[in-house]
This record gives sequence, C-alpha cells and structure tokens, in this order.
Amino acid sequence: MKAYPRTCQTCGRGCVGRVCRACYTKAPRKSIWRHEWAYIYELHDPDSGQVRYVGCSEHPGVRLTLHVHNAWKERSPKDLWIRTLLRAGKRPVLKVVKKVSYAQRLEEEQRHIRVLLDAGADLLNVVVRGTKWWHRVRAPGSHSISSPRGN
Repeated sequence: MKAYPRTCQTCGRGCVGRVCRACYTKAPRKSIWRHEWAYIYELHDPDSGQVRYVGCSEHPGVRLTLHVHNAWKERSPKDLWIRTLLRAGKRPVLKVVKKVSYAQRLEEEQRHIRVLLDAGADLLNVVVRGTKWWHRVRAPGSHSISSPRGN
C-alpha cells in the first residue's frame, strides 16, 4: 500500500491523506485528481459468452464489484441480469476492450456500443452516455436518439 505524505500537497498543513479536507472543498477538482486514462469494458454472459453490457471506467475491476453490489438495489435490465447470474452462483465476465484518454472516454464508449448494436448484439445498456444526446436502447439491435432531460 502506498504511504501518503503527512502534509497536504496543496497547503502544506499536517493531515493524514494527500489533501486535507479544507483544501479539497476549496480547490478545483482537476488540481487534485489527475484523470488520464479510462478503459472501455464489456460484461459477458459466463455461459453463452455474449456481450451484455458496455461501460467505461478508470478502474474496471472495481467497477465490476460495484455492478455486482448495486444489482441488489437497482432495477435496470443489467441489474436484473446480474441478479439472475448471482442466484445461479455465477458472475459476469469482465473483458477490457481498450484503453482511451479520459477526455475521449464517453465518445469511445458510445462508438463501441453503436458498433455492437449494428452487429446485432443484445445489449442491456439503458442509456448510452454522451455530451449532447442520449441514446436509449429500447429493444435488442434497435435504438432511438432523444435529448437529455432538461434540454
């Protein structure tokens, strides 16, 4: 485990973590956290090997754990699928597809989802994130474009 300095990197005062609480609330987020890379990943069915979900994360392994943990709380098609697997004693299989720059992560995720949908994949993604438009996946292999809420 990495040992963090005993002084804040921003103000120099003594604290336990990298950045003290006072500096974290005052400082802009970009000055503290350096987002450089993200990973486009797929969740596969362990039995059929089919791609069922596409996502992006800086830490895909941690994100898989969160998907599994949150499956008991949420009601999306992805969560229902994960619950079914868990009841059968299985877990989704994580496959990292590509490493992309953090700035391009949403566009690359969208592109990958479009490629899979065009190929006829039965994805469980409910909303494809984007900067201007959301793509709601309504049925396997078909999707429609709608404006984000509030616009």
